[in-house]
Amino acid sequence: MNKKVIEAFAELGTTEVVGATNDVYDTMAEVFKSQPERYFRQVDFVNVLKRGNPTINHQLHNLLDNGVITKEGTRSQYFYKLSKQ
Repeated sequence: MNKKVIEAFAELGTTEVVGATNDVYDTMAEVFKSQPERYFRQVDFVNVLKRGNPTINHQLHNLLDNGVITKEGTRSQYFYKLSKQ
């Protein structure tokens, strides 16, 4: 192993993960549950949660896969709402 490469990582990384994606998932789920009749767009979560599109998109897909929310709209505009389960 290259000792210089290993040493370069000595000061990188973190011992604590702040703002883990589970926090984003939980927050988004709570938003949907607190406003069951409202439709939200991806951009709404990006703007309010101050997270990037990939993070919000990933969590929206997780919420969809878990049956928490439903997705409606066309290719150019999607809206998400709490599932009636």
